[in-house]
Amino acid sequence: MELLEFILIICVIVYLGIFSLHIIWKCTKIEPQLKRYHYGLAFFAIMFMLARIFFLINDLVYETTLNLADKQGLYYVLGSISSGFAVFGIMVVVEKYVYKKLHFIPSLIVLISTVLTIILPSINGENMITIYSTVSSGMAIIIPILYIIVGYQVSGHTRKKSLILATAIIILFLGNLFNMGLLKDAFPIFKLISPLTILLGFVIFHYGLLFY
Repeated sequence: MELLEFILIICVIVYLGIFSLHIIWKCTKIEPQLKRYHYGLAFFAIMFMLARIFFLINDLVYETTLNLADKQGLYYVLGSISSGFAVFGIMVVVEKYVYKKLHFIPSLIVLISTVLTIILPSINGENMITIYSTVSSGMAIIIPILYIIVGYQVSGHTRKKSLILATAIIILFLGNLFNMGLLKDAFPIFKLISPLTILLGFVIFHYGLLFY
């Protein structure tokens, strides 16, 4: 792993910690219903941070051993589980507090995929984690769409806030997409673009959620 890539990933992890603490601190000053929404987003940020930590450790272990078994080893599994819970966390609060017509079906699908990652990571020696992660990511695409739908149902400040959050989440998803092993192997520049894009997405999300 190049030093610059390592530094950028550490910056993402540190920023996620700061963002999470800021949300939790903010929760001491807001009304109960809004507080639960913010706690859910803090859970999302913390789980995303843990996922980044586990994936970083996994990459460092693999680059040290060059053992193919370590490429998707224990820390990769833990990172995938944390990532699944991150998606579940934000999906639940969006379905509960932003758009309430989906009856938590997408959240349930994400939860099932995450639980399967824990109890059934492989079938007959075939790694299933990528499939579970793809399902969760597919459900996560709904999140910015819901923010956009709500944004166009309202006006003024609330509309702009919803569109800012939708934009931030789309950028986050692009950052995650750029982090795919196949893309990074084919285009090494994505090793730098991915953490930069994720960091940008969270900065915009932070601004839209707590400052705008």
